[in-house]
Amino acid sequence: MTRPDDPPVWPNGADTPPGLSRLLSGAKHDGPSDAELSQLEARLSGVLSAPLPSSGSPVVPQTAYSRLHAARERLLEAYLAERTT
Repeated sequence: MTRPDDPPVWPNGADTPPGLSRLLSGAKHDGPSDAELSQLEARLSGVLSAPLPSSGSPVVPQTAYSRLHAARERLLEAYLAERTT
């Protein structure tokens, strides 16, 4: 679905500027490999599967969001550390 406020999409075709064409082509293959994702998943499985603390009260959305944000940050840090080694 396209909304009126969506930015225009540049196709990677004959009329695409050469620099943008190279950028779009390179971006298709930019990212972790399946093997890298598997290694990262193995390293972080304990962090991501840790149980929530039982406080006797239900988790409020802000607490759940904070925990998810912290887990995302740890995942990103581990990914970046893995990529630089």
